[in-house]
Amino acid sequence: MSVQVGDTLKGKVVGIAKFGAFVELENGEKGLVHISKISKDYVKKISDYLKVGQEVEVKVIGKGKDGKLDLSMKDVAQPQEVGAVKKEGSSNSSQKSEKRESQRGHRSEDSFEKRLAKFMRDSERKFSDYKKTREKKRKR
Repeated sequence: MSVQVGDTLKGKVVGIAKFGAFVELENGEKGLVHISKISKDYVKKISDYLKVGQEVEVKVIGKGKDGKLDLSMKDVAQPQEVGAVKKEGSSNSSQKSEKRESQRGHRSEDSFEKRLAKFMRDSERKFSDYKKTREKKRKR
């Protein structure tokens, strides 16, 4: 049975590296879940989310020229499931990050819009100041 892009399969984590996790699928093929494809949250340490031997559900998002599979967990998991995966492998550092997040408060899409608007205002002000300074230097 050949695996196609878009298929959702179960597999077992057989190895962990700094850049991702190696997963062996039910049919024996192996693929890589890149660190950016493990969770919708920022993943600093893969060991906070996954352990060798853990069963995971992955989606095939690509196939390399060499036949290696590109896999994703975040394209399969619902937000609640991602949290469940994180809590299974939680460690001291993940507890610290949860504490920091609760201290900062929940950042929603709305706060992103506010931060973006503030950035745009500041950027426009700085650019305006830069243009004024440049004009003064030209007049000399």
